[in-house]
Amino acid sequence: MTTLTKKPQKARAIKYIAIHVTATQQNTTLAALWQGWKARGFTRAGYHYLVWPDGRVEQLIDEGLISNGVANYNTPTVNVAYVGGIITGKPGDYHDTRTPQQKASLLQIVRELKGRYPGAIIQGHRDFPGVAKTCPNFNAKAEYANV
Repeated sequence: MTTLTKKPQKARAIKYIAIHVTATQQNTTLAALWQGWKARGFTRAGYHYLVWPDGRVEQLIDEGLISNGVANYNTPTVNVAYVGGIITGKPGDYHDTRTPQQKASLLQIVRELKGRYPGAIIQGHRDFPGVAKTCPNFNAKAEYANV
């Protein structure tokens, strides 16, 4: 696991810590994720942090910068995603595919971010108003309620 010791380059008022899933198979690559973001017109990553199946945490952009995680809520949000969520790639194939290592790393990240932004609300992408997705394919509000 990685400890998030790097402080943001510039401060933002953070109201949310949003949990996501990449909606890919677990063997996807960062290059494939970037291709998807670019296809949607993004110039920055969709998430600040990405958790790989082995539990490795990769910071994609500085917390002081705005990512592309939740439409209309990106400015006050730090976005964290785990790689996975799809097994077969068929329509409706959305699952909680977190490995034990991903679960442990996600919990660690959420704890560290909550320590950094104590007033922030921790929730899944699906919990934002107007979102019709299953992302992150588990109930992040309930899972992290005691953080």
